[in-house]
Amino acid sequence: MATPFKEFFNRELVERLGDDLRRASPAFPAARFVREALAGAYAALSLKERMERIAAALSACLPPDFALALSILQKVSANFPGLAGCVFPEFVAQNGLSSENLAPSLEALAFFTVGSSSEFGVRPFLRDFPQETLARARLWAQSPLADERRLASEGTRPRLPWGGFARALIADPRPCFDILGLLMEDPALYVRTSVANNLNDISKDHPGLFRDWVKEWKGRSPESDWILKKGARTLIKAKDPRILKLFGYGKASDAEPPWAGKALWSVSPASVKIGGAVKVKYRMTLREKPMGLIRLECLLKYPAGARSPKLFFLGEKARESGETVAGERRMAFRHLSVRRQIPGRHELLLLVNGREAGKVFLDLFPE
Repeated sequence: MATPFKEFFNRELVERLGDDLRRASPAFPAARFVREALAGAYAALSLKERMERIAAALSACLPPDFALALSILQKVSANFPGLAGCVFPEFVAQNGLSSENLAPSLEALAFFTVGSSSEFGVRPFLRDFPQETLARARLWAQSPLADERRLASEGTRPRLPWGGFARALIADPRPCFDILGLLMEDPALYVRTSVANNLNDISKDHPGLFRDWVKEWKGRSPESDWILKKGARTLIKAKDPRILKLFGYGKASDAEPPWAGKALWSVSPASVKIGGAVKVKYRMTLREKPMGLIRLECLLKYPAGARSPKLFFLGEKARESGETVAGERRMAFRHLSVRRQIPGRHELLLLVNGREAGKVFLDLFPE
C-alpha cells in the first residue's frame, strides 16, 4: 500500500528542522519546537494540517519580532526544498497578515517560493489585501526567476487545490488575465503548466471568458497554444461544442461516427486483483468524411455507480482519410493515497471525440 502523502511531514523532518534552526540561532528551543509540533493527535492530521501545526510551533518558538524571525528562517530555508519548504510561507501567513507587515510578508513569500512554493501562503493575503497582492503578483510575473513567475499564476488560481477558493476571483477572474497575459509565452514549462491550470480553473466558472481568451491568444506562438490546449481540458472533456470547434475537433454530434465499420476495443486480462494492471487496446479505421482532430479517451465506470466515472486520455491526432488508428495503454489498479480501488465489475468505454466506440468489462478482485 502506498505511504500516505502526509507522512512526508514526519518526526524526522521536524527534528531536522529544529536542529538546523538551533544551529542558525543558538537560542532557538529545538526540543520544545519538536514537542509542540508533534503534540496531541499529530498522526491523525492531514498534510495541510501538519504543515499548519509545524508553522504554529515555529511561531511559538521563534522570536516575537517578525523581521528577526524571518531572518532566522531564511538562513535555513535552502536546506528544505520542495514540499518541506512550504512550512515557511505558512509561518508568514500565520504571523504577517497585517497592514504593518504586508510589504515584508510579500517579500518573504517571494524569497521562500524559490526552490519550494509559496502558493498556499499567499492565499490569505490575496483574501485580505487583494489589490496589493495582485499588484505584487504582476511584478512576480515579470521576474527573471521562474519560481516567482509561477507564484504569480499558481498563487492566484481561483480554485487552487488545498489552497482554498479565491471567491473574489471565482466571481470575477479578470484580474487573473492581467497577470496571465504576461506569462502566456513563458519559456519555462513549469510556469506554462501553472498558467494552464489557472485558465482551467477560470473555464469551470466562466467558459465564455475563457473562450474569448482562446480566440485572442490562439496561434500567437507554440507556447501560448500549448497553454490554451491544456487550459481547455475540462471543457474538452465536457465536449463543449464551441471549444471543440476552436481546437479543430470533429463534432461529437455528427450523425455519423468518426470511424468506419466496427472499432476494436479490448482489455487483457479481463480480470485482475487490486494491485495488478491490465492493457487496453484499440484499433479502428477512420471514415472518409473530414473530421479534423480526433481525441481518444477511456471512460472508466466503477461498479454500481460507487464513484464518479474517471476519464483517461489515450491520444489525439489530425486524421487522414481512411487511416487506421491503433494503440494501447497500460492501466494499473493499485491503491493510492488519494484513491482506493473498488472490487467488482468495471466498465471501460472507448470514446472518440466524445462518442462511444467500444465497451468492455473488467472484473477487479480484492487483494
